[in-house]
Amino acid sequence: MGSEMEVPPTTAERLEILLKNEKGLRHPDSPDWFNREYNEKLKQSLIWAAPYDARFPQVRKQRQCFAYYVDFHRCQELMGADYKPCKFFKNVYKDICPGFWVEKWDELVEEGRMVGEVVDAKEIARRESFIRAYNRPYNLFDPFTWPYPEKGAACIGGISLIALHLNNLWYRKPFYYAIFPRLALVALGSTLGYLCGQVREHHYRTRDAVIEHYISLHPQDFDHLKDYNGRPFSQILLPWYPKRAQYTNGSTSEAKLLDERRRRMLERLNARHAAQSEAQVTAVKSEAHIGSVSSFDHLRARVNELLKSSDVHVDPSLLKELEDVLAVLPSGPQSRRFQEAYSELRARLQQQLIGAQKAPFSFSSKPLSKPKLISDVPSSLNEVNGGGANRVATSSKAVPCNSITVADKEGEFVKVIGKGGEDVLVVGLRSCRVSVQVSASAVHLKDVHDSTLVLAPVSSSVLIRNCSGLTLVAAAQQIRVHSSHNLRLHIAVRGAVVIEDCDGFLIAPYRVSNIVLDWTNDNWRKVQDFNWLSDDPDPHWCVTDESLWQMFDIDTCEPCSSH
Repeated sequence: MGSEMEVPPTTAERLEILLKNEKGLRHPDSPDWFNREYNEKLKQSLIWAAPYDARFPQVRKQRQCFAYYVDFHRCQELMGADYKPCKFFKNVYKDICPGFWVEKWDELVEEGRMVGEVVDAKEIARRESFIRAYNRPYNLFDPFTWPYPEKGAACIGGISLIALHLNNLWYRKPFYYAIFPRLALVALGSTLGYLCGQVREHHYRTRDAVIEHYISLHPQDFDHLKDYNGRPFSQILLPWYPKRAQYTNGSTSEAKLLDERRRRMLERLNARHAAQSEAQVTAVKSEAHIGSVSSFDHLRARVNELLKSSDVHVDPSLLKELEDVLAVLPSGPQSRRFQEAYSELRARLQQQLIGAQKAPFSFSSKPLSKPKLISDVPSSLNEVNGGGANRVATSSKAVPCNSITVADKEGEFVKVIGKGGEDVLVVGLRSCRVSVQVSASAVHLKDVHDSTLVLAPVSSSVLIRNCSGLTLVAAAQQIRVHSSHNLRLHIAVRGAVVIEDCDGFLIAPYRVSNIVLDWTNDNWRKVQDFNWLSDDPDPHWCVTDESLWQMFDIDTCEPCSSH
């Protein structure tokens, strides 16, 4: 244990080293007292260094003694032999000065410059052990000399008697009121205090015995540390300095720490340089790939010309080229401009499919203009894959970029299948059956006539515009209908059903085979008609007779049973 520690030598030990290596000591009688170079050299050797002074209080005491000695020396030179130091100075000088200054004191006494006595080692040992328990003679009138059991019993008994006296004063009782039960309680408390004192005494005796036994077994572990008088630490019982990192065998030296920090910094710089080089190579490859897709300047001119024009028609092939460019174009201002142009053109393409989205509902009596019907949809968007639905990316606020579109069909059966979470757009259908078996985020219906749509539960809303003769089976957060006529709605909603400029609606509950909703309510009966604000029954819709309620099969879009 002792071999693992490197404790710096005490001031007394360093003074002994300097006695061997230096011609003169640093004291006022030395000719080098005012030599700045000599003083700086001593500072470098950490004789009076502040960090060491702060860590070890005994060094601070030595410096105080040194200051006292200097003051006395100068005062005697100024005032002569008549100068007599005060009693405080002599006591401090005798009691706490280090071994070196004790020797100087002896020299002063021999020379007759300072009359006094030096406290010998036995007296210092007696003073150090005097405050320890059982080393002072027992005195009945001095509680600090009592054993711990007596201290505990006297303390608890005294507190109990004072409490009883205060209780009598508060309740105005005589001192003999219930005196025997109270004395019994005082005796019980004193007994507990006596037992607590015995426990404390046993603990202290055991602790001291263990420490002294350890010191006797391993004195070398304590000889590395000296007290301010230069004695081995094993001769006195004082707190042991903990093991510190700066006193180890150089495992955490400053040089190694600097090397480790330098190595980590070089690793970070090399990694950053490699990442920058890789990014530059990727940018060069991306520019070469952009040149192979199409002429970059020609594509940018086409996009700018289309954005400046008022033409709503957008060629899907142009969007495909923009997608290829954005896939390889590095991030930067140019990439952001192409992304904005791509979003704008996507919004125009979406307008081609579903038209301009109507403003939110308002209590307005102004009739709504009929939106322009879609007569020509690009052929690249009419391709039917598997179930007759093709995916079209869009960036408009009404429909997110992952959407499924069914457009311009007549007399067909369409089955929509997907991963879930997409928006479904149904546009321009006549006499069709559509089975949406995907859990869509939202469903948009426009210009659907004489058709049947059976939907799996929709997470948000169903929007219907310009439809007639439609049978809709849907469960959603809300259902909104504009400018539609003669609809049969088999629905379930969490929120509300809102209609405007509509008539001929028959409402029934949502019933689909193999689909059970985890919520039930009667909101499907509460239709809000913005064209009917009277308290009278609304003539534009009615609830279907319960005998006519039907259950639909989502695979065939046909009724499978009646209620």
